[in-house]
Amino acid sequence: MTTRRKLLAGIAGTTAAMGLAGCSLFGGNSNDNDEDPTPDEGIDTDDELLLSMGDPSAQVPPYFFTGYQCRVQEIADAVDMSEAVPRLGGQLVTFLEENIESLEPASLDRITGSNYHASASQGALQVRPLPSGQTVHLTGEFGSDPWVTFFEGNDGYESLDSADGYERFFAETQGGQGYETWGVRDGRAIIVSRTDIVSRNEQYDSNRTAAEEALTVEFDQVDRDNAPIATSAPAFTETVQELDEGPIRGGTGYALIPLGANTGTEAFDTVVEGVVGGGLSAEVGTESQLQRTISYLEPEMASEQSLTAAFDTSETDSIPSSSWEFSKSDAIISARATLEETPETAMLQTALPIPGYENLFLRANPSDLGREATPRVFFRPELNDGSLTITHRGGGAVEDLQVRYVHNGETQYESWSGPVGQGDEFTSDETVDSGTQAWVTWRPDSKDAAVLIRFRPE
Repeated sequence: MTTRRKLLAGIAGTTAAMGLAGCSLFGGNSNDNDEDPTPDEGIDTDDELLLSMGDPSAQVPPYFFTGYQCRVQEIADAVDMSEAVPRLGGQLVTFLEENIESLEPASLDRITGSNYHASASQGALQVRPLPSGQTVHLTGEFGSDPWVTFFEGNDGYESLDSADGYERFFAETQGGQGYETWGVRDGRAIIVSRTDIVSRNEQYDSNRTAAEEALTVEFDQVDRDNAPIATSAPAFTETVQELDEGPIRGGTGYALIPLGANTGTEAFDTVVEGVVGGGLSAEVGTESQLQRTISYLEPEMASEQSLTAAFDTSETDSIPSSSWEFSKSDAIISARATLEETPETAMLQTALPIPGYENLFLRANPSDLGREATPRVFFRPELNDGSLTITHRGGGAVEDLQVRYVHNGETQYESWSGPVGQGDEFTSDETVDSGTQAWVTWRPDSKDAAVLIRFRPE
């Protein structure tokens, strides 16, 4: 019998000690999770990756969001699936081999997953952890019986009974601070693993209640023809929409948006200025096609020359920089390469091959960029009679703030005198053009400057 400890230790660890502080939001409200965001209908799309992403916003506002999809039958012969599939999805490949009788990973059709964080701060400085989680969907030609047999024979799980055609199972993790929940039916298995949900959200009286709701969101998304994640994680969405079709596709919307860095390498410091997302599309085999995408705050920040210099300088990119061809579309730069071999596994998880960004599916680490972590602070932006009002909603007091917005087609920069603490408000001197980007920047010095929140006034 597989023990609860063995399975949960290998599968449900969703809060690895990665460095990231601050929060960024584009297209919604920012708060310290004291109010429940209402998921938007999102966009109508035929992009399979976007349609496969359930929106975790009710439990985890996805200030950092990464998602991926691997078409197993097209890549299984070329790569080690447990290494090529990111994060929890790769761990599940090993789990299947060891625990689910008569179900081989090669019998799967697709592995689709996401990883998301409300925010984070460095190590011991984070006294009160914020919600985080991962979700994975497995589809293929398999029945539900082997899964049910495993869970019913594992004393670490309890049944949630059936719903929407799924058998559901649940276990608490992280000493009761998190949960892991599964929904299985013929042809599909779903796992949601999250931490610090109940402690940060009063609407849930237990992890079990939160788990049931999380699975319901995923069940509903399976049958939807629109993508709510497009509203909750627009930087991720914009990057994915620029990706070519391929059996491996993934993208990330970063929570750390640096406007400065001090890596000791000028090419790296330049290329990260204004980075908001990255993506990858790959077709692997004896001839492999790769596409990397890097998205920026605005088109003026997206420089093919800067990205080329970063690729040239990279010491971690095993693909020669001369193999890449660069093109630009608005604020997104694509790099494409054709290889006469299957690339190393790390190259299937890399978009920007520089320190802090080597793995597309992990949060950027401020220390790798030679910069300070950003303050953990939460803002609520609103439009009142055309003027922009921003309220400090949570976190510590912060100084050195600047607000950027657009008025009558002209970019405006206004200082927000500090220290700015909870309840303090900023009101713009001018009205704001609807549909334009606005953001709040922290500027203690040039190397540590970063965008704390961005949004689009409507």
